[in-house]
Amino acid sequence: MTESSSSSSGGHRRGFLRKIIVLRPLIHLIFATLLHIMATMMVIPALTDVLLGALCPGQAECNEAIYLTGIQQIVAGIGTMLVTPILGELSDEYGRKPLLMIPFSAAVLPMAILAYSQSRPFVYAYMVVGTVVRIFAEGGITCLSFAYVSDCIERRYRALAIGVLMGSFSVGYVIGILLARVLAQDQIFKVAAVVIAFAAVYVKVFLPETNAERGPPLLPNHSDTHQQHKRDECRSTPLLMRSTSSITDTVAVIVFFSSLGEAGLQGSLLYYLKATFGFAKDQFAELMLINGLASVFSQLLIMPVFVHFFGEKIVLFIAISASASHALLYGVAWADWVPYVCSSFSIFFVLSFPCVRSIVSKTAEPEEQQGKFQGLIAGIRSFATILSPLAISPLTALFLSKDAPFNCPGFSLIVAGSVMVKNLPYIPKFLFFHLVLHRL
Repeated sequence: MTESSSSSSGGHRRGFLRKIIVLRPLIHLIFATLLHIMATMMVIPALTDVLLGALCPGQAECNEAIYLTGIQQIVAGIGTMLVTPILGELSDEYGRKPLLMIPFSAAVLPMAILAYSQSRPFVYAYMVVGTVVRIFAEGGITCLSFAYVSDCIERRYRALAIGVLMGSFSVGYVIGILLARVLAQDQIFKVAAVVIAFAAVYVKVFLPETNAERGPPLLPNHSDTHQQHKRDECRSTPLLMRSTSSITDTVAVIVFFSSLGEAGLQGSLLYYLKATFGFAKDQFAELMLINGLASVFSQLLIMPVFVHFFGEKIVLFIAISASASHALLYGVAWADWVPYVCSSFSIFFVLSFPCVRSIVSKTAEPEEQQGKFQGLIAGIRSFATILSPLAISPLTALFLSKDAPFNCPGFSLIVAGSVMVKNLPYIPKFLFFHLVLHRL
């Protein structure tokens, strides 16, 4: 028994070391995206106070800020929907690194504007420039990062790799929120601009190119003859007639409704909390810190275990259920401690998009079109962010005003949660197609 247990222990150690070695090609990407997310999240807790201070001084409610945020979300969503699939497809042809440099470099500009001044004219300039930058950065970095993972990592390890990459996003999120908590408001944007600039330089200097069509692939694969035969076979078969089309279509619906509800929640939540409970920068930072810590724990520890035992589809169902529940609970919050409980739900709901990305990565054929497929998913998310503010922003402004038809300040968040609930009927269909394809 001793020999058996020691053999089992040695096997577990070898398996763990193998996974670490498999993830080595992602080290530079993980570090660069961590820095970028850290700088981006650092400014979020302070941004609401900056906008209200510049546009509606001395007021806890500001319809102008709500509508400007909604307009920015719509315009950025339209641009991202159009641009991200193009970025993904171009990266299939020209490589991941040159296309990654575009969003990493552009992200410096809006931070630099508010680092210089936070007066009304500069806030307007930030909104305009920030909208343009979001078109390239919001979906571009995520899409190209996941395509980069697909270049480097074997299929059987991609769920693990995507979980680790998303976990690094959450680590950057947590560090950024901690810095926002300790830095003065007039220093936050200066520090963020420096960090984002450093991340862009790091990508330029250290990140290796991985696209297989521009050089030898980092991922060992089958022979060139087999790969060429596989590409020709895939290209000769219409996409909608492939056996994976039903899963792909269902994924698209799930991504759309999840993004629709999530965009509505994110665009209105901080204004709702400030108007209803008087929250400010420090309370926003605390909520986001809870969210980030739960995300790190979930994506680095829970996701690999859950995916191993239950598969991505079951984990996706759990994540969507948690996402809808936490939005609905925000909407009916009756005390200032309830939002803190809602933030802890992120331990499950943050797993939805890593699962979707992993499923899409494994479904995409041929392998050289990973950028295109990941870009399409990002485009669907962007389309949802266009539609969401059209309904959610006016609802938020209405129910936070004195002219609300009935007393329910969180009504727009309840609507966002209800949209997420619409995803749940699609999961059994998703599981059915998954089982059928595995039988074939």
